[in-house]
Amino acid sequence: TGQPGRLDVPGDGEQSTFVQNVVLNLAVVKGNTTFRPPDYEFRVVPVFNLNHTRVEEERALRVDPRRGVARTDRFVGMQELFADKHLRNVSERYDFDSLRVGIQPLNLDFRGFLFQDAALAVRLFGIRDNNLWQYNLGWARRLEKDSNSGLNDLSQDARNDELFFFNLYRQDFPRVGFTSQLVVVRNDNREAAPAY
Repeated sequence: TGQPGRLDVPGDGEQSTFVQNVVLNLAVVKGNTTFRPPDYEFRVVPVFNLNHTRVEEERALRVDPRRGVARTDRFVGMQELFADKHLRNVSERYDFDSLRVGIQPLNLDFRGFLFQDAALAVRLFGIRDNNLWQYNLGWARRLEKDSNSGLNDLSQDARNDELFFFNLYRQDFPRVGFTSQLVVVRNDNREAAPAY
């Protein structure tokens, strides 16, 4: 601590943080999307982040105490960058199959408890029986994140951490208002432990 003689090990614990994200959502969508999925979609979503943190204790932000008790950081992360192709309709109610390739939001279970991220992925997905059944089948590779903003850092190599997944949702089963799910996920993390 920079304040010797204090009894508290961490010293003064006060901290303030300001975070501002500006999201730019650019999309090219073709098709009559009132009742059916688009024929194709290209989406680019950069996020511009500014964050400022001030603490009362030296070394809470940085190891070197000479660098002070405040940090301002700026970062631009790419949260979505994908192409989506509508493959086919399988019913007159627009039950469909689509393929999406690129950086996209992933949620591998209905509530997002198992895995939720914006990762590099290839995903085949669709619905059946007037949207009562929904499915996803795909592969994803996790991207490195910026430490302060938590956004995707495309200046770093993708992580050696892959997911293979299949999920199936059934709405209104076993009763109206319930959603049942089957989720199968394999995580192949081949990242070596860091050598210290």
